[in-house]
Amino acid sequence: MMIGFHFYKAYGGLVYPPTIWGLELFGLFMLAVVQLVRVYYGFQANRSENQRASCIFLMLTIMSMFVIIHFSFLTTYVLMVEIILSAIILVLSFLELIQSSIALKRFGQN
Repeated sequence: MMIGFHFYKAYGGLVYPPTIWGLELFGLFMLAVVQLVRVYYGFQANRSENQRASCIFLMLTIMSMFVIIHFSFLTTYVLMVEIILSAIILVLSFLELIQSSIALKRFGQN
């Protein structure tokens, strides 16, 4: 959705400085790739009860939360709907942090 909003901002009349729109779009694509890798490691950690994969999932979640905060407040143009979407993503990521921390502790006991 964030990529869709980014295209809406560019073609909806907002004027970006040269090359900034492309850099922000590239950042959103990189965030999508990191999110896919993060979800894969979370899936593997849960499925195999692997402590290492759970630790990687935890670190990728923390890093992606910082990037989401960046795209919520520090980009060229930020729409209110993006702030709301990012807040929802951050709340869900925080819940994932809590669950992965509990899982990491339990996987370490096995």
